Amino acid sequence: KKIDSLADDPVLEFDEDQYITSYKNRYINEIPKSKDEFEQAHKTIHDNLISIGNMYRDYTQDHSSAIVVYEDFLKRYPTSDQCPAIYYSLYRMYADLDIEKSRFYLSTLIQLYPESVHAKVGQDPAYMDKINRDKKLLDRIFEKLFNLYTKGDHAAVIREADKDLKER
Repeated sequence: KKIDSLADDPVLEFDEDQYITSYKNRYINEIPKSKDEFEQAHKTIHDNLISIGNMYRDYTQDHSSAIVVYEDFLKRYPTSDQCPAIYYSLYRMYADLDIEKSRFYLSTLIQLYPESVHAKVGQDPAYMDKINRDKKLLDRIFEKLFNLYTKGDHAAVIREADKDLKER
């Protein structure tokens, strides 16, 4: 410490070596030292890339930045369970920017994840409406059969279930 003769207040001197050492140590201490720490670090990066891409896409509407983040994500984590959603987002965002890239991402999505909801929606935008309609129908059928069951009319449950199965 030095004493400033004008104010009699202590003035701290900047210790450049200590600052650089503490800065380096901060990063060195964050380096994963075990397989579990390494996997946790990758999970953090994985999850943060998705969050950042989603923020660009949804909150700032900055599709160019979202595309950069999502494409980086696919390079780093090509087998992630989040890939179908990322491919679908890239397909949708590129639709207004580059139709060829949009088609590429839709084609890749369908090729790699043909049974995913994202691939099905990409092929048929009304897919979710159809699923919701089917769910409502099944809910009504279940309710009807459950009501018959709770009334103890087991023969009617079997009869109605057979009838409903033949109609589907």
